Amino acid sequence: MIWNFSIMYDIPVYQYYEGVQLGNSYSLTFSLTRDIGFNL
Repeated sequence: MIWNFSIMYDIPVYQYYEGVQLGNSYSLTFSLTRDIGFNL
């Protein structure tokens, strides 16, 4: 079985849509997944 660990960091892109600012904060995501490995 294989473990996968990921870190993603999002930097905002300032974009205006009908006068509203989208993406005005930073984001950090951690992800841990495991491959079960079914042998079919």
